[in-house]
Amino acid sequence: MLGKLVKTMLVLSVVTLAACATRPEKIAAVNLPADKYQALECNVLGAELKTAESKLSAAAAKQNSAANTDAWFLILSIVPVSKVTGDHAKEVAQFKGEVNAIVAARQQKHCA
Repeated sequence: MLGKLVKTMLVLSVVTLAACATRPEKIAAVNLPADKYQALECNVLGAELKTAESKLSAAAAKQNSAANTDAWFLILSIVPVSKVTGDHAKEVAQFKGEVNAIVAARQQKHCA
C-alpha cells in the first residue's frame, strides 16, 4: 500500500513539475527576420534595441515571478499557479526574437 502511494506521489510530482512556468533563459526566441529592420539607420536600430531589451527584461521578470510562484505553490499545494495567473513565455520568446533580429540587422549594417 505504501509503495503504491509513493508511486502515485512521484507521478503527480513529475506531472506537476512539467506544468510549471518555464524559466526565461530556457525559452527559445521566436525566429524573426532581420529584414524588418534593414531600412533603419544605425542610431534608430540602437534605440529599437534598447526598447526591445527593456521589453524582454520586463517579460522575463514576469516569467521568473510566475516560475517562482509556481515553485512555492508546488511546495504548498501541488498546483502551479501560472495555470491560473498566466505564463509569459510567449512574450519572452517574442522579445528575444526581436532583440536577435535587431542585433542581426545592426551587424549586417556594420553598426558600432
